[in-house]
Parts: sequence; structure tokens; C-alpha cells
Amino acid sequence: MDAGAAQPRKAAKTRPLAPLRIAVLVDRLDDLQNWQLALIDRILADDRFCLQAMILCPARQTARSTLFRLASWLERATLGRQPPYRRLHPGFRGIAVTTLEATLAGRLSSELDLVLELSPLDLEPRTFTGLRFGSWRFSFLDAADGQVDWFGYDEVISGQSATELAITIRHSDGGQEEMLASARFNTKFSAVRNGDFIKERAVGLVLRELHKVVETGSVTTWPLKTTKAVTEPPRPRQLSTYLTGLISALFMRARQALALRLK
Repeated sequence: MDAGAAQPRKAAKTRPLAPLRIAVLVDRLDDLQNWQLALIDRILADDRFCLQAMILCPARQTARSTLFRLASWLERATLGRQPPYRRLHPGFRGIAVTTLEATLAGRLSSELDLVLELSPLDLEPRTFTGLRFGSWRFSFLDAADGQVDWFGYDEVISGQSATELAITIRHSDGGQEEMLASARFNTKFSAVRNGDFIKERAVGLVLRELHKVVETGSVTTWPLKTTKAVTEPPRPRQLSTYLTGLISALFMRARQALALRLK
């Protein structure tokens, strides 16, 4: 599942690892997505982890076309609606909430082992590299800003059979980004469903890596193969081609479903 020649970095065990002290970096407290809530829930439910805080950080803001915003909203409303997440741990309401400024000015950062970036943030890359296990982030955050998410579109439009999920880490030595874990999953016909599926799988992947840290007291990383440019949302022509293909796929599915009923 992981690629490349292993280059383990081992942290000195200056204290027992459990519980692993974690903070999550988010750009909002309301309207968190299901995958974000599920990950927070799982961390709270595991006594090997201690969720120290939710740290509010500025969201990345970029200019995006109104056409794409409308198209993605319509696709979300028709194909990507998710039921409200209900299984919140009793400790959810008791999570400490602070700001990035307060964290950097205070002592909280000295009380953390690592942070998990859960939103597309406007954050200086070296901000949390001094932590014992650094700052972790998901690759799909490159394809989003504070207003809209276009992760999953590129793979569907270009006809890729698989969509990659990666978790990267920045820690010590100048904050260079390295690979922590990766996986590939079959690409779905709908970009919204494709993105949602990958994010659901991200919860299990990052928990696996957190458990490894508790067990081994270290992280194993690999150099990134290439420096991948930040994904851009589909341009109008690409979006038109994608929507035509999506409508065709939905029509074919409807025909197949009808044929099965008539048998």
C-alpha cells in the first residue's frame, strides 16, 4: 500500500506514548463533514489517544468560477447528499476549542505530539513541524478551498481507473513534506461520490497510522515521488464534457434498473 524505500524516523521515548496527544486543525466548527466527524469520534473513543483541542485556522481562499460552484452544488444535492452524522461521542462537546494565534502564543503546542489537518488551510508549512510527530494532512485537501471542493473530478474526467489517497507529514528538518501512507481505490462514476468515498477511507487509513505511532514510538516515511501541482477545478469545457458523461451514465443505470424490474 505504501511506496518507496522505507526511511524510518524514530522519536526518542522521553515519556510513555499512550495516550497520543492530538489536535485537529479546522477552518470551522459548524457544518463539519461526515468524515471529519467520524474521525474525531473514533479518536475520542480510543483511550490510546487524547484529543487535546480543535484549533481554528484560516481557510485557504481562491477565486473559483461561479459555473463550477453551481454545478458542484447541484451534483451534491442530487447524488451526494449524506444523512446527518449521529454517533457523536459524549466527549465531543467537551473538546477544547482555540485559535491558531492563541495556540502559537501559548503552551498548547508544547503539550501536543501531532496535529491532523482536516480542512484546506492557509497555513505556513512549518507551523507545527516542531511537534514530536509533526503535522499530518490528506492529499485531497489540495483540491479544495474554504468554499468549494473539487477533489475527485480530475480522476473521473481523465478516465483514471483508480483514485489515490495519500497522507503526508511535515516534521523537523525544515518542514519538508514526506509520504506517510497511501492507497488507491476504484474511481466512481460521479466525482462527488468519488471524493466522498475516498474521504471515508481516509478515516481508517489515518487511524491505522496513529495506532502504529502508539505501538512503535516512531513514524516511517518516504520521499514524495514528485511535487504534484495543486489540482485546479474543471474548466468550463471540461465541466461540460463531464456533465454530459454523468448524465449518460445515469441514463444507462436507469435503463438497466428498469430492465431488471421488467424481467
